[in-house]
Parts: sequence; C-alpha cells; structure tokens
Amino acid sequence: MVAAISLNSQTFLGHNRAVYQELRAALQLHLRRQLLLAVCDDGALQQRLARQLAADLTAAAGASQAGREPSPLVTLRLDADHPDVVKEVLLWLKQQPRLADQGRTLPAFQILGIEALTRQSPTVQKRFLASLLRVDALLTQLDGRLVVWLPRPWLGKIQQMVPGFWQLRNGLYEFEGEPTSAVVEFPSVPSLASEETESSTAATMLEGLVLPMALARQEAIRQRWQYIHRLHQQQAGPLTLARAHLALAQVCRGEITPGPEGLPVLTFALEVYQRATQDLGVGDRAWCDALNDLASLYWMRAQRESQPQAIEPWLQRSVAAYQQAIEGSADNRAQISLDTLGRLYGNLGGVYTQLADLGDPLGYLEQAVEAHSQALRYVAADPLAYANGQNSLGTIHWRLSQIERPQYHLHRAIVAYQEALRYRTPQAEPQEYAMLQNNLGIAYWSLAHHENPIPWLEQAVDAYQTALVYRTLVTTPAGCAVTHNNLGTAYWDLAQQQTSQPEERLLSLRQAVDAYEAALDAVEYLLQQSPSEPPGFDVWATCHSAGIVHDQLALSLPADQSEDRERHLNAALSHYLLAYQGWQDQPEALDTLATALVYSVRLHFEILGFSGQQAVLSQLPPDLLGRVLPQL
Repeated sequence: MVAAISLNSQTFLGHNRAVYQELRAALQLHLRRQLLLAVCDDGALQQRLARQLAADLTAAAGASQAGREPSPLVTLRLDADHPDVVKEVLLWLKQQPRLADQGRTLPAFQILGIEALTRQSPTVQKRFLASLLRVDALLTQLDGRLVVWLPRPWLGKIQQMVPGFWQLRNGLYEFEGEPTSAVVEFPSVPSLASEETESSTAATMLEGLVLPMALARQEAIRQRWQYIHRLHQQQAGPLTLARAHLALAQVCRGEITPGPEGLPVLTFALEVYQRATQDLGVGDRAWCDALNDLASLYWMRAQRESQPQAIEPWLQRSVAAYQQAIEGSADNRAQISLDTLGRLYGNLGGVYTQLADLGDPLGYLEQAVEAHSQALRYVAADPLAYANGQNSLGTIHWRLSQIERPQYHLHRAIVAYQEALRYRTPQAEPQEYAMLQNNLGIAYWSLAHHENPIPWLEQAVDAYQTALVYRTLVTTPAGCAVTHNNLGTAYWDLAQQQTSQPEERLLSLRQAVDAYEAALDAVEYLLQQSPSEPPGFDVWATCHSAGIVHDQLALSLPADQSEDRERHLNAALSHYLLAYQGWQDQPEALDTLATALVYSVRLHFEILGFSGQQAVLSQLPPDLLGRVLPQL
C-alpha cells in the first residue's frame, strides 16, 4: 500500500514550537541548580510536551547514558493526596542505589500532576506550596535540575504565595493551548515566604560593570552585588574579591534566558566570570570550574549569532578557556579530579566539532579527535562518560571519512561505536542502545562503498534491524522513520550488488520497498502528532527512492505475474507524484525526478503497452510533462 503524506500538516504551531525548542535547549546546557517553569493550561498538550521532552533529551544526548544509567530526564507525577515536590525526587533517588556510586550523573527531573491539585482541599494545596520552599535546598544539595509543569492559575498563586521559589527560577516557558475546564479553589493562607529584611539599594555600576535591571530585581543577586561593593570599600584582597565575583557569576548564570532579553544577563555573567578567573588560584578546583563555566558561556554566546564570521570568535574564546583550564591544572592534579579533566577535554572536543562546521573541517576535526581521545583516558572508570566519549569519537571519525582516508576513519568509527555498545544494554537504556546501533549501521553502510560491499551492507542491515527492535512508532517515531529510511537504502544498495543472484536480488528489492514505505508511514504518524518534530531526512527523496524500487520490482518479476507488476508500476508513479509535491520548487531535484519518470513511462509501455504509457502521461503535471516528453 502506498504511503500517503499529509502535505499540508504542520509540525508545530509557531509559538509552541519556539517555546519548546527554548526549553529543550535550556536543559541541554546542563547548568547546575537549574529550575525551569513550564506553563501549559491544556492537559493533553502538556502530556505530549513532557513525553517529547524526555524522548528528545534521550536522543539528543547522542546515546550518552550508559546501559545501567537512568534516563537524562526523569518524569515524576505528584501524589494528589500528599503533593510534595522534594519528597518525590528524594524517594526516586532512594530507589536508585547505583547513583550513589562515584561518577554517576544525576538526571534532570520534570514534575507533572499539579493541575490535579485544583480539586483537592485547601490543606492539601497548602502542603504542596510549602514543599516549594525546600526546592532551593534540594537543588543546592544535589546540584540538580528541575522542570515544573503547571497551569497558569497555579503560576499566579505561586508568584503571590511563594515568592522565594518564584525568584529561584532560571526560565519561564509559556505554551498556548485550550485550557482544561476546572475551577481552581486556592486556600486563603498568608504568604509562605519569610519576611524580607530592609536593605539599601546598591549602585548599579561598579568599575565599569553595570548590573542589568533583570538581575537587579533578584534579591540574592542584589545581596552579592552589595557585598562586592563593601569589599571594594574595605579594599579587600584580590583573592577575596575573586571568590565574591565567582559566587555572583554562578548565581547570574542561572538567570540567563533564551532570546534577546537574555543577552544583557549573559554579557554581564561573562564579564563577572572573567574577573573571577583573573585572581583565583591557578589550577585549583574553583578556578577550573570557573573556566569551565566561562567556556560554556562563550559557547552560549556563539549560539546568539547567526553569521559564521560572528560565531567563530566566541567559539575560539571557548576553546582558549578550556585549554587554559587544562594547562593550568596540569601541575596541580591533586586538586583536580579525573572526571573534571575528562569533562574539560570532552567539552573542548565538542567546540572543535562545531568549529569544523564553520571552516577548516579537517584541522578542527583532527583536534576534536585528539580532545575526545584525551577525555577517554580520564573517564575510563565512568561507564556513562566513557560510552559518550566513544560515541562522539565515532561520529567525528565518520565525518573525517567524508574528507580523507575513508577506509581508515570508517574502521575507527566502527571500533568506537562497538566500544560504546559494550556499555549499553537494551534492557536498561533501549533508545541509547538503538541510536548507537543506527550509528554503527551508517558506518557499515559507508564502508561498503569502499571495500567488500556485500558483507558490510549485510552488517549494516543487521545493525538497523537491531535498532528497529527498540525504535518504534510508540517509543521514538522520528528515530523509527530515520532508521527505516536507512534500512531501505542499505537493501537497495545490496540489491545492486546481487545482479548475478536474481532470487536474492528480488528479496532485497522487496525488503527495500517495505523499509521505505515503513519510513513514510512513520513520517505520516509524526505529522499527525502535536507537537511534532521534523523527520530528520529528505522525505521527498525517500518517495523518489521508493518509486525507483517499485519500478525495479515490476521489471524483475516474471511475466506471468502481471497483476503484481502493474501494482508496482502504479505504486512507483504514486511515489513519484508525492516527490513532485515536495520538489516542485527545486529545479535540480525535478530534473532527477524527470529522469526516473522517463524510465518509468518506458517501463509502463514495455509491460502494459501503449494504453499503460498514456495512462501515466495523463497523470503528470504540466511542468513535469514538459520535462519528460522530450526525453521519450
């Protein structure tokens, strides 16, 4: 059956898509002590967004979770009768004894179920609000990250009754949707925040450093700002000032928000970190952490630019900060843990990889290989970081294979992916395991273009099929679509190598078309979701490829199977017409499509006669017909 694609479907409503991407990007920064508030009145939409966020963080981690590690984002639902945010997180942690081991990475948490509290008694609602007072201590103790999903009525009440929690937030993300029909009855209780002591308003400028208004409204930041003023008045020593600047910078980092309004805060935080690193003890833990944060903020600043010539200088500053931290800690390894060094090298490798997109890809990718190789030396005892590093190393070698020494780099990529798979189990982390299998399949498929095509293609097929056991429409529809598309291409290439084996070739063609159509079915499923996500590949190219395989099946089947041959010819035409819908504004793609249609029209004539040929021509749009007729 030919896959039908809803050509007019939207993948996201514009506002919600932008807000969702900002929320996802904020979590992917892995900032410490991070509290994000996600506001959504539509209960069904909230559920879909939360599920999508968990799936995206798992996928975007690039299989960064080891087989025995939890998901990068853990979803917790409040007990409607005993709603306590802190208790839910601590209870989950108590049930994860492995996280107590050294080197384990704590996931982020997202809290759902607050909307259900609108039907609870004032006493229960007050208990929930009281639990928010302990969130600051929880995040500080765990160095953790928290996303709280809530409807707008609760947002307003939290601002009023728990101002300390409200001021603690690092980001507010408001989604649009149909509100649920529920009457919210809040308890009439006094504010849960402690009385604020009067304090004088500090000046907003200090030695050329201007405190942005968005930060001046934050009590914790004002207090640190006033403290630095007093230190200057007391002529405090440089180390004392440096530590005060670091404390201020770390708080300001959590106030950086996406979008233009967050730029002044980001610029201020960069300046404060720079002042802190000037006088901290070179090579000690605080100095190293400060440089790591500073390098991350340089990377964030680069993301605010749109032109390569503006992006590169910020990334170069990020590289310099990471290198300074690495070099400065070389003589003071007693204070710097191995995992810190591994993180620095890994982050450095990531920036080099991004620089490779801007220019000199060979040089930067080679430096990325060196950085990730160094990182692996220091994280060998940490399965999570080690597997993540091997996956990154494999991807960089694959990119290098597109530039030079393809066989050498593809073999290295395969070794790296296989090594990463040693630390993944499908039972513990099925999606990370599946993504690694997909990556391995791509490396096998790429190597088949340079040596031993049939064995490597068969291994690619095996890897993709293994990935598809865990990449399903239910778990990861986008990943399911991508891997089915990859599988279809591997089968098609395998069929091209089996010209002397007609039965095996026919089987490979059937499997190729099944895989392509499964990919298109997954795309159709994606487009029906809200919110959705892009499929990650050229859907119209897949339609074109499926049409070619259908034509080849019609040609390869015996003459006495006329009905099946005609069915494949009709399916080929349907897929070509779908490809036309997406390519009609791309002249080069239309030339490619016209070449395939010329072959298909001739095949219709050969198998179905003149009437079959005319039936095809009658269905072609005028501009396609004008490209096809001169070539017949």
